[in-house]
Amino acid sequence: MNPERQCQICGKTSNGMHFGAITCRACAAFFRRAVVLKLEYSCKERKMCPLEGNGR
Repeated sequence: MNPERQCQICGKTSNGMHFGAITCRACAAFFRRAVVLKLEYSCKERKMCPLEGNGR
């Protein structure tokens, strides 16, 4: 996969630039909702949560 066409968040196929990053539609929608709804997320594992691009 061309790295320029890969979502910088999850690694799936990107569809363009969103919020200053190359992302897929799903990640763009997630961040849009977080901004619009003023959501805050926190780690439940002592701030040691692994970040994985597979939905976990």
